[in-house]
Parts: sequence; structure tokens; C-alpha cells
Amino acid sequence: MLKFGECCLTRADEVSSVSVERSAQRARSKWGPRWVHAVWVGRNEYADANITLTKNGVVVSRTVKRVPESQQSKKELLGEVRGLPWDMRA
Repeated sequence: MLKFGECCLTRADEVSSVSVERSAQRARSKWGPRWVHAVWVGRNEYADANITLTKNGVVVSRTVKRVPESQQSKKELLGEVRGLPWDMRA
């Protein structure tokens, strides 16, 4: 289990972001990045998914990956993320 505010990686192909348009999700290339840097903020137990914040907003994904301990608290990433975990439309 990750800690609140811990930097992690989330699967880009599983991303269902409210702030990203569906057409942009469909246009994602197979050659694009498979993992996106994010900040873990909680779990949706009903959907069995992780709630993370990225530069593009709130992201709900079933898969997250921990990063090495030296990279778990990046101040730069914490300052760049957008959205609120309780407001999925932000």
C-alpha cells in the first residue's frame, strides 16, 4: 500500500482521466509512454482502483507501480499536479 502523497507510476493505457478528452485517449499511440508519473492520493474500493493526480488532473487506474525510495517524494511533481481527489471533474 502506498502512502498518501507518495510519487508513483500509473499505467497510461489504463488511464481514465476526467480532464482528458476521450478522443485524445483513443489517439494515444502504441509507441507512447506506458507509465505516467503521478501522486497517489487514495483508493476507490468500489471500483478496485487507485486515485492519483497527474499534470493533467485526476486519474483513476487499476495499476500503480512504486518508485525507488529516493524518488518517492519529488517536490517538482507535487507542485505540478492538478485536481482534487474528491472532485473528479476538476
